Amino acid sequence: MKKMCVFLLGLACMSGAFAQKPSEVCFYGIDFSEVKVLGVDEPESEFMDAFKRINVLFLSEPEKYDVGEFLGLRVLETDIDIANEQVEVLADKSFWNRASSGIADSTMGHLLSQYPSTDVPGLILVAIELNKSTQTGKYEIVAFDGKTKDIIWRRTMEGSAGGYGLRNYWAGSVHTGLLQESRQMLFEEQELDLQKRREQAQSRKANRKAKK
Repeated sequence: MKKMCVFLLGLACMSGAFAQKPSEVCFYGIDFSEVKVLGVDEPESEFMDAFKRINVLFLSEPEKYDVGEFLGLRVLETDIDIANEQVEVLADKSFWNRASSGIADSTMGHLLSQYPSTDVPGLILVAIELNKSTQTGKYEIVAFDGKTKDIIWRRTMEGSAGGYGLRNYWAGSVHTGLLQESRQMLFEEQELDLQKRREQAQSRKANRKAKK
C-alpha cells in the first residue's frame, strides 16, 4: 500500500509538470554562464569558443538538435545571440572549481532577466556541470514567462558526452540528454494515461455498485 501511495504521488507530480508545460516557445539556446567544468585540461578560452559553437548547432543542424521535437513543443523562433553573449560572463570568473554545481534561485532569476521580454514563453537550457571524469553533461530545461520571467516549467537532464573535438564532445551530452529526456517524458505521459484509465474504470465500477 505504501509503495502504491508513493507511485501515485509521483504520477501526481508528473501531471502537474505536464500541465504547466507551454505549447509554444521562443528558444534561446544553452546558457553556459553558470556552468561548472570538472576534470579537463583545455584552457577556458577554448571552452568559451566551443560553447558558442555548440549553440550554433541548433541552427546549422536543426534536425539533430530539434529541441521542439524532443520536448514536444512548438518552437516559434530560435535565437542564440544572447546565450552566446552570456558566454563572455565566463571571462570574468573561473568555472573550473566552483563550490557548487547547482544554481541558486536568485542567480537563475538574474540569468532569465537577460532574455527578451515577449508575449511568448521563453525556453533555454542552462548548463550546470560538464564532468570529463564521468563523461556527462548536466543541464536544466527552463521554460519561463516571457514578460515576468517567472519559471513555468523546469526539468533536469543529463547526457553522455562523446565525439571528436571539444565542441562535438560536449555537444554529444546535449544530444543524448535531449534524447533521454524525450524517452522519459514519453514514459511519464504513458503512465499518466494509464492512471487516468484506471481512475475511469474505478469510477465506472463505483457507479455500478451505487445503482444496485
